[in-house]
Amino acid sequence: MTEFISRYPSDLESNWSGDCQGLTHNETHWFVSTAREARRLAADKPARIWKVNLGRDLNKDFETRTSTEVPEPFKSLKYDHFGDIDYFEGKIFAPLERSGGSPIDTFLLIFDATDLHFIGSAPFSQQAAHNSMCQAPWCAVNPKDKLLYSSLFESNELIVYRVEIKINAVKLTFLRSQPLLDHNGMPLHIKKIQGGAFSTTSGLFYISNNSEENPGISVFDTLTWKHAGHVNVDFDQGGVAQEEIEGLTLWDLSHGQDLTLSGQIHLVILNNNLIADDQVSIVHFSESAERRDPVVSPRSPSCAALSNTRKSLIRARDRAEDANERKMLNIRLGKNSAQMRLLGCLMTEDEG
Repeated sequence: MTEFISRYPSDLESNWSGDCQGLTHNETHWFVSTAREARRLAADKPARIWKVNLGRDLNKDFETRTSTEVPEPFKSLKYDHFGDIDYFEGKIFAPLERSGGSPIDTFLLIFDATDLHFIGSAPFSQQAAHNSMCQAPWCAVNPKDKLLYSSLFESNELIVYRVEIKINAVKLTFLRSQPLLDHNGMPLHIKKIQGGAFSTTSGLFYISNNSEENPGISVFDTLTWKHAGHVNVDFDQGGVAQEEIEGLTLWDLSHGQDLTLSGQIHLVILNNNLIADDQVSIVHFSESAERRDPVVSPRSPSCAALSNTRKSLIRARDRAEDANERKMLNIRLGKNSAQMRLLGCLMTEDEG
């Protein structure tokens, strides 16, 4: 059962709100994608992928030093639209288009999630075969088969690729088209598709759309690819606000990882402003099928494990350039010292 929890941030105007398209995550960070925003009364903002610590207040500007723009040669070729992105095995998978369509090609770009450096790219060949204005509004890796899935903006099927990543080279091979079916097994056509995400918990597939007819999030069983449910989204569609459903991600935040956020489904809503800056909201839903069991606390760590952790924390603190990051590392070092003293662990002079 899906229930609305919160909308946070809500109608935020920030350096990352402009044409916000999607989000994903790893164990410790959010990753947010945007397209280029060009407004008559606002500064031109380039398309970016942002990396943000879990627990950081999303209701603020992000630091540009932990982001990346569209790399060359794509930037010079006027590619300026990252779609809904996905994280898998240490990498960010990002679809890239030209705003308004890509008459030449649309591309998959892959970045290292550690520092967002660009690894490589490959064209979405089958998107071009389907449509003269090449489209790839989203992409996501299915953890079951490790294949990459995408679709056109309006479709009754997903397009499935095999991705091969080599040194400074990416190969994308079309494998098949995967039909989407209604609960009776008949083809289900979805309009204005904006994002997609596979669950590592339930095995379900979630796809978001901004259609006038049935907007929201459609859920599919990946064994049969039949429609298994629909999440209604409360947003101001077609009114003065011109709100638009965008991409989504699945992340169980029910165990207190973040004091301001909770839930399992997280969906971007973009408030398009045709003149000034856009505004962005993230809607959070509770979904029992995506809730993981609480992590069981392990036994008390050994002195050797605590000592190794301490050495790693000291190295990280000494390398840290940000004052807030050093402060947090010093707090963790203090807790580590208290544990070692409690267990009677011997500490070297550096560790004491």
